[in-house]
Parts: sequence; structure tokens; C-alpha cells
Amino acid sequence: MAFEPPDNFIIEVIGYVIDLFFWLDILLCFRVSYITFDGEEVTNWRYIAIRYIFQGTFIFDLLSVLPFDAILPGNNSAISLLGILKLIRIKRLPDLIARLNMDEASKAMFKVAQITFYLILYIHLVTCSWWYTVNSSQVWIPPMNILDEETFIYIKGSIMERYWTSFHVAVMCFTGNEMYSRTNFELAVSTFFILNAYLVNGTLFG
Repeated sequence: MAFEPPDNFIIEVIGYVIDLFFWLDILLCFRVSYITFDGEEVTNWRYIAIRYIFQGTFIFDLLSVLPFDAILPGNNSAISLLGILKLIRIKRLPDLIARLNMDEASKAMFKVAQITFYLILYIHLVTCSWWYTVNSSQVWIPPMNILDEETFIYIKGSIMERYWTSFHVAVMCFTGNEMYSRTNFELAVSTFFILNAYLVNGTLFG
């Protein structure tokens, strides 16, 4: 949403593939057993379905994958934001890894993959948030253009140029480096990102 990509066949296919995985996740949740407070494993699919629908995250999961853009006419950005509910489902990863029936070495590999995924996701969110911030005023200058003070990226820059420039700055921010803010609002946002980066570092890597 921050970079406003044009309609593209490849982007649409990627979106459909991602939605497919989330639909499969919903189906699997109807078949995954659970442990009661008494320590007994419940494998009856009816009890599993009832628990998932009425006590689980079924409503959030369903809202995150329903194609509201196709169902409802018009361009409603508020409805599109329901896709953010997918982030709620990511929190199940640690529990899923802990319940995997495999040796500790294999679980450790999954945990490394989980940390890597969380790291990339966080940097991606900072990337989109930073571009949304600087694009509103269009006075921020990318690090590579500091000397010549060129801001052509807002007019001539492709989506990939804008994304990877912001991604580079997001990585710099994650390591505590300057984001070259030009306005008070950018300064406040970059300060928040840098402070939050220390918290994320401590959470992911201890």
C-alpha cells in the first residue's frame, strides 16, 4: 500500500499463492489435535472444529483471507486493511514449532528460520512505513544522493528503486544508524524506529 504498485499479473499470482497458504492453514486448524487441561489429547475432529470456531482464532483467520475487494464494489482502503489480520496468525509459529514431533536439532533449525522470517518481516514493515512517511513531504534525500541533494526518486524512481532504497535505510535503522531525517515528523518517526529496533534486537537475539 505504501508504494502503490500498479496492477500486475505477477503480483496478483503472488497474492493468490499467499492466500492459498492461509486457506490451507485454516483447513489444517480443523484437523490439528489439542491437549486438554487434564493432559489428554483430543483427536476427534468435531471437538477440534468446535474449539477452533468458538474458542480459537477462526473469525480473525477468515476475515484475513476473504477477498473483500472482489466481493464489495469500489476501492475501500479500510477494508483492505483487514489483510493485516494475517499478522495475528504469525504469532502461532512458536507454538507450532514447540508441538512439532521431531528431534531438538530439527526444531532448532525451524527456530532459526522463524527468527529470520520475523526479522525480514520487521524490516519490511519499517521499509513501507518509512517510505509512506517521507513520500508525504518528498523532501527526504536518500543516502546515496546526499552530496548532490537529488530527490528524483519521488518522480522518476521505479517501485523497485523506491523499495530497495527504503529497505536499505530500514536495515541501517535496525543497526542503530542515522536515517537522515529532514523534517520534525521524520525525526520523530526515525527516533521511534531506532528505539524499537533495540527492543526487537533484544527480543530476537537476546
